[in-house]
Amino acid sequence: MREELIEEVAKSLKREGFKVKQCIEEDICFDIVAKRDRRAILIKAVDNVDSVSRIQANDMKKVSYALNTAPIIVGLRSRRGELIEGIVYERYGVRALRPETFDKAIRGKELPIAIVKRGGILVKINGHKLRKIREEEGLSLGEIASRVGVTRKAIYEYERGTMYASLEVAIRLEEELSQRLIEPIDVFGWECKEIPRDEEEEDVLVLRTKRILEEYGLRTVSIKRAPFNIAASDNRKERKIVLQARREIDPRIVKRIRLMIEVAEIVDAKSLIVTNRYRQNYDVEGVPVVTFNEFSSKVDELIEST
Repeated sequence: MREELIEEVAKSLKREGFKVKQCIEEDICFDIVAKRDRRAILIKAVDNVDSVSRIQANDMKKVSYALNTAPIIVGLRSRRGELIEGIVYERYGVRALRPETFDKAIRGKELPIAIVKRGGILVKINGHKLRKIREEEGLSLGEIASRVGVTRKAIYEYERGTMYASLEVAIRLEEELSQRLIEPIDVFGWECKEIPRDEEEEDVLVLRTKRILEEYGLRTVSIKRAPFNIAASDNRKERKIVLQARREIDPRIVKRIRLMIEVAEIVDAKSLIVTNRYRQNYDVEGVPVVTFNEFSSKVDELIEST
């Protein structure tokens, strides 16, 4: 079932002109990476969205933070039952959709308008439009709040775009102001602004390599479940790099490196291998191999030339 779902999602992406790479391995946090123009998407396809662990979700968010991708889970059900078409769900902060909802969104045919959160089924209000109409009508925050049965602070947060509204409140707002205010949810516009905290101990070489990249001024994350264990980018996310920092290169890692190359090509990132031991080769599958000492002494040269 999962393999069929992955194929279905990949087919939808290819049909819409995305470059697609499937990464079907048990210990990788995503199954598909895809890109078209400036839009890159990281997808985990599962039968039950509750099967996505916190560590997997956090790694998806880390990759998204460093490589400017939108993380999405595509699934059929949760422990509470079937996912509803046209509704956005969340799993540890990563948005989750039914395949039909994903397909319509990727085609630009229809974006979902509601999201399930702890407060129930919520919608996004066009805050700029709400404020503009309220001020044109000469209504204060308190006046419109009392009309629709919420607090003044709630209206203020709707206008700032920092708070979702219940469907009932949104409908009352639209009726009071005789204007359409509910906005579609851009499921591909999600951006990770904070790095999730690591829940597992990091390898010493990974930590040291990561520190060098941070000192160089790059936004850097370490990842447990990806074809690379470090990803970094500048603040504009125009320069991106993925790395394997390993004590030694064995056949199992070579397989990961091949996958790293293909993923890097999709997201327009450079690839590099940093090892703790004397290197036997200057490259693996075309990816430069350097010792940590070489990396730390000429990081700028390596990043620019990789």
